[in-house]
Amino acid sequence: MWPAKLPERPQAIGFVKLAGEPLRPDEFTPVVAEKPLPTLVAPEVEPGLVDLPKGPPTVPPPPQKLPAALNDEPPVLAALRCYVEKRPNDAPQELNKLDAQSREVLLTLVPLAAKVGDGKLKDADPREVALLVDQLQGLLWSLRPRAALVMDKFCFCRQIRRFGVFEAMDGSPSFQPGEMVEVYAEIRNVSSQPLRTTRGDHRTYLRSVLDVRKPSGESVWRKPFEKPDETMTPQHDYFQHYRFQMPAIEPGAYVLHLEVIDVPTGRKVRQQMNFAVKPLQKTARAE
Repeated sequence: MWPAKLPERPQAIGFVKLAGEPLRPDEFTPVVAEKPLPTLVAPEVEPGLVDLPKGPPTVPPPPQKLPAALNDEPPVLAALRCYVEKRPNDAPQELNKLDAQSREVLLTLVPLAAKVGDGKLKDADPREVALLVDQLQGLLWSLRPRAALVMDKFCFCRQIRRFGVFEAMDGSPSFQPGEMVEVYAEIRNVSSQPLRTTRGDHRTYLRSVLDVRKPSGESVWRKPFEKPDETMTPQHDYFQHYRFQMPAIEPGAYVLHLEVIDVPTGRKVRQQMNFAVKPLQKTARAE
């Protein structure tokens, strides 16, 4: 009897002719493989061996919008470009978009920035540097009346000669009633206005108030000082010399308050410092 299922025919993988000549259809002998060919399978990757990015995907920022025209750039940048490109006469027109005070400042600073930006300041002629200093000095004079008053020095002194030349008392000094007290104060950013008189061409006008208070804030003595100062040139370094007699107040700790007012502009600055009043020492009478 025939078997229930015939064996499968081996798979042919090629043809061989020992003489090496080309095979004719009636000459080839099939060569069969004893085992089936292997099947190629992609390797499996174990979890955790591949680092995948965590979190939401990173979205690049949108590109910055460029000015539609050159006129859209800030006025100060446009003015600086005029100087860099050797078109200085066009710079004031670019700054006309700003207010008068800002325009006044930038008309000095922008040319200076362009000149310094050349990197040749160290080799500049001393006369050119002097011109730069004059321009900056003029700008400072125009800005000082708009700046806050600043009191750089405020101290009791044994002796006061002139600006910056004084002998300060250390710590919290003590005074007797009736003793002369000298106080030194340096004030910055005062206004010095043109005013032609027989004594000068400029006037600096400060009003001051000295106030002696207890630590609780109670005022026990107060004295105003008013000093219009007329000079031939504008005041640059300014100081105040206050001299008064210690009032007859009880011994103890006190605080001296000073308020200085720039009268033309109304700006104020205040400072305070501690001191003490000691009992009045009686001198022995000679017999």
